[in-house]
Amino acid sequence: MALRFPLSTQRILLLLLLVAVLLINIHRSPLLLEEPRRALVAMEMLYSGDYLVPQIHGEPYLNKPPFFNWMILIGYKLFGVQDWIPRSISLLSLMGLSLLTFRMARKELDAHSAWLAALMVPLSADILFYFSFLGEIDLFYALLSFGLFYSLYSYGGKQQWGRMFLWVWLLAAMGVLTKGLPSVVFAGLSLTAYLVWKGQWKVLISPRHLMGLGVFILPLSIYFWAYNERADGVALLENLFFESANRLGENGKTGWDHLWRILYFPLALSWQYTLPWGFFLLALLFRDLKKVPKPNLLVFVLLLTLVNIWPYWLASGTRSRYLYMFFPFVSITAAWIWKEWTLRNSRFFREGIPLVFSYLALLPLLGWLAFSGIVLGDFSIPPAFFGLMLAVSLMVILVFFWVKKRKMQALYGFFFTLILLRGVYGFLLTENRIMNSNAANDKAIA
Repeated sequence: MALRFPLSTQRILLLLLLVAVLLINIHRSPLLLEEPRRALVAMEMLYSGDYLVPQIHGEPYLNKPPFFNWMILIGYKLFGVQDWIPRSISLLSLMGLSLLTFRMARKELDAHSAWLAALMVPLSADILFYFSFLGEIDLFYALLSFGLFYSLYSYGGKQQWGRMFLWVWLLAAMGVLTKGLPSVVFAGLSLTAYLVWKGQWKVLISPRHLMGLGVFILPLSIYFWAYNERADGVALLENLFFESANRLGENGKTGWDHLWRILYFPLALSWQYTLPWGFFLLALLFRDLKKVPKPNLLVFVLLLTLVNIWPYWLASGTRSRYLYMFFPFVSITAAWIWKEWTLRNSRFFREGIPLVFSYLALLPLLGWLAFSGIVLGDFSIPPAFFGLMLAVSLMVILVFFWVKKRKMQALYGFFFTLILLRGVYGFLLTENRIMNSNAANDKAIA
């Protein structure tokens, strides 16, 4: 009897493999980039007992409020000061982002499309091959911001205005205490656009909205009052304002550079940042999909994206990690496109495209096998690595034939390939950082 995987089994295998790949070696690689700053602020909170004023070497640290450091601090109190704690918060935030994506998609899409959307978020290339290694603030902030969008969609759709305002403004307050003023823009623009779209703009001046604003203002007022008792609160507020404003530009950029950045941004969002799922958005231009009725969820996704993306669109200092709260919107749209597209097109679109992706993904793995004993600077690849490469290559070949013989859903086969590639890449990157990175040298000196 031929081996065949039900969709439920494929999903479980994907989740287990993804979690295992993301967790492997998070404790071994030294902290680098912005990770040491986040960890050091939390360490000083732990040692000094001052949880209100973020500090580095006893001096106030003004660039970020303390909420993310509080999360790290909780981990330090539970498990001691460990390098993996900031990274575990990022990974938990990523899983939370994926879960909220599933819940949002499932309200109007079928279960299969909701699973696709949820899995596409952590399998976006920028997250999977870059930010999932880091214990940084952006995935945590993306979870808070997308939670704000989710609350608007979930409670607003039921006209539960009190709960909607409560959660939107509570999450906005948590966002301000995490990364500053952008959360105020998210909450204000999103609420206004959504209620105008629904013809419920009068709710904006209702007592329930005032109560929601109270949930936003009260904790922030208490925090900044307590902060001002210990340090210069005006300096903190000024720095948070200028830190947000400085994102609008970069030193040394000309007007032409800025214009090119504005023109290029839509392509960057759909191709560079959200690769490979952004490619699916091109299908919206095809005649077959133009005629398909769009669910309200897709209208909501488009509306919230348009009203919130423009500050990042106009800013020359935008980075992909600033946009992670929009990745679920791309994934939900891509999942819907996949379902509608495959229903209306040939077997090539259902199975051929993922097979091509899987085949291309196999080539670099096989290429590495030709270079046993390779040396990258002072870094020699361990012999065990080539055994791992061979095992993964054989697994990709097996997945390829499972898909070809229709024993595995085509897109799930591509997901498996991406996860396996991430495992190999993570192994190599971790070993290189341990042996050669400046972060390893800094840790040894410290």
